[in-house]
Amino acid sequence: MKFDIDKFDGSGDFGIWRIKVKALLSQQKILKAIEGPEKLPESLTKEQKNDMPEMALGTIILNLFDNVLREVNDEKIACDVWKKLESLHLTKSLTNKIYLKERLFAFKMNASKGLGQNLDDFKKMTIELANTGIDEKLSDENEAIILLNSLPDSYKDVKAAIKYGKQHRLSFTAAHHNTKKVLEYFHSDFWGPGKVPTHGGSNYFLSLIDDYSRKVWIYLLKSKDQAFDSFKAWKKLVENQSSKKVKTLRTDNGLEFVKEEFNEFCNN
Repeated sequence: MKFDIDKFDGSGDFGIWRIKVKALLSQQKILKAIEGPEKLPESLTKEQKNDMPEMALGTIILNLFDNVLREVNDEKIACDVWKKLESLHLTKSLTNKIYLKERLFAFKMNASKGLGQNLDDFKKMTIELANTGIDEKLSDENEAIILLNSLPDSYKDVKAAIKYGKQHRLSFTAAHHNTKKVLEYFHSDFWGPGKVPTHGGSNYFLSLIDDYSRKVWIYLLKSKDQAFDSFKAWKKLVENQSSKKVKTLRTDNGLEFVKEEFNEFCNN
């Protein structure tokens, strides 16, 4: 089988290159060679124990640009080359950790890029930080907080989705003293698919906003056809909470609402 891996030039994403090369070595059944001669299975013949490190060394060298190859030129076996590359490009020093954390915590989404590309840039930084040490992996909650603070106004609906995590339920009577206009006018929007799904596998979200109280409900969805059922569940929820009826729903005429069953539901 043939695998194409971009050669590492010293300035790219070493963490991703490292993952790909390890996958390639695994496919060739020589991954143990980069862990050292003592890690090779005892069941191997002497010839196999000699061949595996040589094959691993060749695979690594062929996926490096000359400038990086010169950095490890003094190392003669695969495990030593691998350790040298990690020490140079996957440093666990305090200085590097601080630098990566500063970049991550100062991250701001670029409004000229798509959401998927922005999220990909963010994920790349979290992986780089995790690669400096297992204790540096961010929790889902911390990632969500950083993303929330990074969003520009143009992503206000996405910002709400991250902030509330799932559908946000709030009693109208507790939220506002004057409730006589609650449920009279709602805005709804449907967004997706996202390039990067949530941890639960959702690629879409449905937002519903009360025009009077400005309260927001976010439903994370795995597919478009879940929008109608989510709307019905939301309608039942807010009407039970407020003892009032939803009167007007404003949408952008997205296809998730322009369907016969939705029209029939509203007419009834």
